[in-house]
Parts: sequence; structure tokens; C-alpha cells
Amino acid sequence: MPRPGGLSEAERLTLGDLAELVVARLEELRPRRAGADASRLRFEQVSSTSPDSIICVDEGNIIRFWNAGAERMFGYTAAEALGETLEIILPSSLHGRRLIGLARVAAGRGQGSPGQTVTLPALRRDGTEFPVELSLSRWEEGGRPVFGAILRDITDRRRAEAELRHAAEHDPLTGLANRALLRRRLEALDRSGRGGAAMVLDLDGFKHVNDVFGHSGGDQLLVAVAKRLVSAGEGALVARLGGDEFVLLLEGRRDPAALRRMAERVVALLGEAVPLENHLLHVGTSIGVACRAPGTPLGDLLGDADMALYRAKALGRGRVMFFDPQMRASSLTGGTLMRELHGAWGRGEFVLHFQPRVRLADGALAGAEALLRWNHPERGLLTPGAFLSGLDSSMLAGPVGDWVLETACRTLAAWRRRGFSGLKMSVNLFSAQLHGPGLAERVPALLRSCDLPARALELELNEASMLRNRQTLPALLGRLRAAGVGAVFDGFGTGLAPLRLLRDVPLQCLKIDRSAVSGDGGGLADPAMVEAVARLGSGLNLEVAAEGIETAGQAGLLLSFGCTTGQGALFGMPVSQAVFEAQHLGDSRSAESA
Repeated sequence: MPRPGGLSEAERLTLGDLAELVVARLEELRPRRAGADASRLRFEQVSSTSPDSIICVDEGNIIRFWNAGAERMFGYTAAEALGETLEIILPSSLHGRRLIGLARVAAGRGQGSPGQTVTLPALRRDGTEFPVELSLSRWEEGGRPVFGAILRDITDRRRAEAELRHAAEHDPLTGLANRALLRRRLEALDRSGRGGAAMVLDLDGFKHVNDVFGHSGGDQLLVAVAKRLVSAGEGALVARLGGDEFVLLLEGRRDPAALRRMAERVVALLGEAVPLENHLLHVGTSIGVACRAPGTPLGDLLGDADMALYRAKALGRGRVMFFDPQMRASSLTGGTLMRELHGAWGRGEFVLHFQPRVRLADGALAGAEALLRWNHPERGLLTPGAFLSGLDSSMLAGPVGDWVLETACRTLAAWRRRGFSGLKMSVNLFSAQLHGPGLAERVPALLRSCDLPARALELELNEASMLRNRQTLPALLGRLRAAGVGAVFDGFGTGLAPLRLLRDVPLQCLKIDRSAVSGDGGGLADPAMVEAVARLGSGLNLEVAAEGIETAGQAGLLLSFGCTTGQGALFGMPVSQAVFEAQHLGDSRSAESA
């Protein structure tokens, strides 16, 4: 089969030789008849063995020569074709106009030399249309022009080229447009001046799916998501940028209200369960939207939509956020975020805030959770939603995590020296801190230096960290537990962690995620989930805590289900150390001495 990129050098030489034979036969016709007969015989012998079609026509486009290759390609015998015009092998739409064009092309190349290669549709005897490539020549015989054409069926080449082009422009997994095709469409749209809009989204919980079901499960989820996006896209170009990142590009003027309705439909559609390996997976998404009016340069349309997505995710799940120019001035993404994080670490801009944890039975202060904040010199105090994902994946995760742990322990030691000896401190760990056995050695040494009992510290781990380190975590947490330090599964009940993880990893407490607690009207958002987690914790002899408690009614229900401690707006929001001490350590009302 010819190569998709065109003819090889050897093939071009062969076609040139055949063309020269065509010319040579008629050129030798003029000197002597015997030579002409020999030339004709040589020409017909070579032509009969050629796999390509070789056709000669006169100036009236009447076929004068028709080889065996032409018989095979078009289905007409030589006897049927000779004397007919070339119109028998061309679609009706090309009759007349196209034939004149071919003669002009060949004539433009000069007498007696191989002609220019052109492509056009051809027609078989049975009516089948297919593409051919022609190498054209022109010469004169008795002062009258004669044309020769060597034709090759390029159906397979066109198919291969289309497959290569599709592969170059589409994601191999989902079949959606890839980044290259998206960029070309954006450039074309920008040149047209028609305006347009872009929606950028990624999936909440996709890493959990990969961790639990492996990459094959993640791939199945991505394929299902791609189908849903196409169905909801309303004619948009749907592209996958990589991983779980998708873009919907819409051309022309778009009403913001209509864009919001469309984005909200996408959010709802992707929130529906996806069946996978006898499980129903629940993932969600947030969407960033940016649009440009007709006549307005698109500029960094995707970057603006991505900036809006970043802001939407910082506000929670299932959000739709439109780009606002003010976002550009305050954005922290990609390389900018990494540079600023390193600068913040060097300048000491990270601080800890503390949120109270209380005993639900009597409301007594049981301890606090240490929460990282960034005191940004321009944007003010930033919560983890603005930077934590970038920090967690950077080289700073380990050093910052160790600083948080040490600062929280020294703060707790100071509180206990003031008489609040029963307080405990909860500290969230980065995944980077769980690599290797070092943590099991550093934590006891830190507690000794702070003169703290091991039971005064609780280490909180989220599901993603536990799943990424599931092979080494049992041994690590086992050593910490033997030293008296407990581990908390933070946000339990929202992800896809298998129950066997609770069996394999030595834990002390399950903390119910706020999404199951904070509900409308003062009730629990998901009482069935809360009760199930509480019963599970009781059955495994684990403590059960809850976060996101906003009302006394929620606190009462949680207590009735077996939760022992909780935190949330009802008891106090995260505040600085000084404010925490003023609000919660003004007297000795705390949990009994440990």
C-alpha cells in the first residue's frame, strides 16, 4: 500500500519511466514506421504488466489506449473504453469543466515531459466513486496534442491519512478532540471574529477511582464522562486535555444565562452514578466559564475559564463560576503558584489557625484541630482551597508538614502548661510525610521534646493519602500506635475506600465528613450515612467524630448515633492562636485531665 505521506522516491521514478514510455512511443512514430511498431509493442508490454491504469486520449478526450490496469480499476474492457470519452470514468459533476482543466494542467508542464500529479474523484462501471491520483503528460503527434495519464487508486492512502489525521487530533481513549485540535479550532474562531465561550472542568474524586479500581477503572469512567459531555454539549467541540480535564468550546455569541443553564446541566449529568464493576460510582465536577463577544479577540480564553474553575473549586463541589477580570490579578495557578509557595515558605508566611473540638455529651472543650493558612502579602489570609493541592504535590509538602506538626505540638504544650492538661491536638498530614519510616521516629522525639504524652496528639489522614500509601501505612501507623499516637481517618464516608482498609490500617477514630452533616433546615444532610459510619466505628471499636456541625439539632442527632466529639460553626470557626486562647481558654473548662 502506498505510504500515507505520498509516493516514495522509487514509486515516483517508476511513474516517470512509464510516462516516458508513453512519450517515447509516439515520438518514435515520426522517424520510421518499423521503429514505431517496436516502440508500440514495448509500450503495450510494459503497460500490460503495470498495476496502475494507463490511459491515452486525444485532444477531444477520446480514449485511444486502455491497459489491463485500467480494465481492473474501472471495470471496462479495452474494447468498451476505446473510442469513448473520459467522461465514462468521471462523476457527472466533473464532466466538461474538469476535462478542460486536465488538459490545461498537462499543457502547462511542457511537451514531452512527465506532467503534474493531480487528484480527483473517479467512477467505476458499477457507479462506485473513488479517489485517484494522476500523473499527466502531453506530447504532439502529427502536430496534434495527445495526453497520457497514469492513474492510481488512492482509497487506502486516503483512509490511512484520515486515520493518522484523526489520531493526531483526537484523544485515543475517549475519541474526543485533543489539545492540538482544540488549539486549531480556537485559532480559527479567533480569526473569524465570531466570538465564543469555553467551559473547563475536571472531576471530583477521580484520583480515588484510580486508587481503588486501578487505571482501567479510571479509563472506563473517563469514557462514560466523555459520552455524557457530548450529549450535553449542544454542538460544542468537546475536548480532553489529559487526565480528568475537559473543555467544551462553543462558537458564536452566547447568552450568559444560557451558558449557566448548560453548565448546570453538565454538573447535574456528571453527578449521576456511573456503573463500574458492580459498583455505582459518584463523581462530581465544578465548571469554569469564560466568554467573548463577537469582534473581541479570544486572547487566553482557556486560561480565563481555568481561572474561573480554580475559584469554583475553592468554594466547594458542584459549582459553576464565570470568569471575572479581577480573578486574573489574584490568580495563583501552575508555575506562579509554585514560585509563590516557595517564596511564602522562605518568608515565613504560613500560619496556623485552630478550630475547637468539643465533647458532644456536655459541650466541654476536648481539643483543637490545627489548620494551615497562608498570610499572603497581597491577597490576605488564604484558606487551603486556594493553595493546598499545589502544596501537597510540591517538594515543600514534607518540610511544611513537619513545621505544622512541630508548631501545633509546641502550641498544645503551652496550653497544657496553663492548666488545660486534658486537651488534644489534631494535625493533618501530607502524603509526603508518610513516605518511609521517618515519621514513626520524628513524632515520638517531638513529643518528648515538648513534654507531651503521646495520647495528646492525633494524626489525621485523608482518603487519598491513605490509598496512595496503603502498602506502607499499616507498619508506619502500627509503630505510632505502639508509641501511643492515634490516627484519624478524616472525611470518612465520601470516597471509595474499601472497608478492608479499616481492617488493615490501625486507626483510632473515624471523622464523618461535613458533606454528610451540614444539611438544610438544621438537620443532617445524610442521616443514613452518619448512622452507618457510627455503627461501623462502634463495631470496629473506633471513636467516631464529626465536622461541619452548625446546629444544636445536628449535634444531638450525632450524639444519639454514637459520635463522641465534633467541630463546626456551632462551636467555633478556625481562628488564630491568640483569638482561640481568648475565646476558648479563658477559664479551665476543658476535658478531664488525660
